[in-house]
Amino acid sequence: MVLISHMDQVTLPTTFSAKNKRGDWIELDLSVEPIFHSAIRLATHMFHNGPQSTFSNIAGRSALLGAVNRALNEGRSLKGATLSGPALISIPAETYLPPAPSIWRKLFR
Repeated sequence: MVLISHMDQVTLPTTFSAKNKRGDWIELDLSVEPIFHSAIRLATHMFHNGPQSTFSNIAGRSALLGAVNRALNEGRSLKGATLSGPALISIPAETYLPPAPSIWRKLFR
């Protein structure tokens, strides 16, 4: 996302998706992902200060960058493009959801 953010007029995602226990995809705000903000800060520092080889190696594995690269290779413009958020395959959505209130708490409020 850090590399893509330096491209002209591309709107970055603010959400990601994860499957719940029933197998339904749930869209969640990136702010609930605890590693996201630290990763963005580190990637931004690496983008501007290096090591560039490490940044390039990690960025090159990005599904979002892959989508951008495919669009550019097909001759498409990124101007005004909006990227959708990543889908986390192995982490259940319940990891990010607040626990459901207990039935006792509902009864005795």
